[in-house]
Amino acid sequence: MIEFNNSFFSKVYNWLSGNALLLFLLSIISSIIIGYLFVKEKKPYYSLKEVDVLSLSDIRGAGLQRVGYQVENLKRVNVLLWNQGNDYISNKDFVKTSPIRLVNLGVVKILSVKLRSCSRNELLFASVDSDSSIIEFSISESDVMERNDGASFDVYYEQKNSGDWVMEGRIKGLPEGFKYKHPSQINRDNLLMVIVPLSVLIFGVLIRVVVLLSLKKKVVFRIWELMMLSVTIILFIYIYCNDYILHWL
Repeated sequence: MIEFNNSFFSKVYNWLSGNALLLFLLSIISSIIIGYLFVKEKKPYYSLKEVDVLSLSDIRGAGLQRVGYQVENLKRVNVLLWNQGNDYISNKDFVKTSPIRLVNLGVVKILSVKLRSCSRNELLFASVDSDSSIIEFSISESDVMERNDGASFDVYYEQKNSGDWVMEGRIKGLPEGFKYKHPSQINRDNLLMVIVPLSVLIFGVLIRVVVLLSLKKKVVFRIWELMMLSVTIILFIYIYCNDYILHWL
């Protein structure tokens, strides 16, 4: 049996006082880890990368040599769709009355849509409407988009009147469908989710070292503190490498 006497509370108080900064940092990191593990959220994103000039090999690879008329102002846009959340997206989450589709605000004629890469075979599909101006996306009925699942498509089109590409449609449970993310932000934003908490932890350790040195005291770290620091760093690196990198790209 544990007796809670004045001596016990005094020891607890002294321990908390001497490790206040460490406990504060561990509480922040624990909150991030708990949120990562237990908060379920769908995060559908899409990214676009346009290419103005096409080589002859690109044209042949897309099968455009079979087009029966002269194509002018031929262009290509790479479309990337993925789920960055830890809650899966299924075919039932696609709202039938507001389908996920890629639309150009100008005037274009879509000539070809080619699957570039995919996290799993036959996960995402793209189809062109009868007017060859809109691309509609769908998920396989027998599969779901889990964290970092997605696909990349190359869209070859003839541009007749300049306009931006936009993604329309809704996902159930969300106020909108796929959100746009610039290609340069994909890995950068994911990396920040690891760098920021690690930087806070390392900064806190450095503060402790500087304070102790300024007071001319011996810098000592307990074994459990070093173990916690090592486990936390390894955990965040593992999370980043396994859950925040689109390996299939």
